[in-house]
Amino acid sequence: RALAWVLSQAPAGSTIRVYCYMLTDPYAINLLIHHGTDKTVQIVLHPDNKNKSRLEEFVQNHGRIARRTFHDRLQVRVANTGLHRDHNYCSMHDNSIMTTNHCTF
Repeated sequence: RALAWVLSQAPAGSTIRVYCYMLTDPYAINLLIHHGTDKTVQIVLHPDNKNKSRLEEFVQNHGRIARRTFHDRLQVRVANTGLHRDHNYCSMHDNSIMTTNHCTF
């Protein structure tokens, strides 16, 4: 609910960055895609295989249109947490782990 509230309160044309340790809920993915029509939505994902498999599953369940809208409306980046020794416990808000390349699934 907090994510939905923030997305609905943000004015059109604004940039929203969402940090996700796990983006596995299809309703949350759909919500992000929906708000990507009038806002810039940037998603920073933890490099977990569950994230990749759930996003692939979402695209498979909803077809080519879902893949295209996901690609067109969202900017997805994977945090480079391998820079730190205990990479599963590092903060994804640390600027040193941000990657500059966008990724697609």
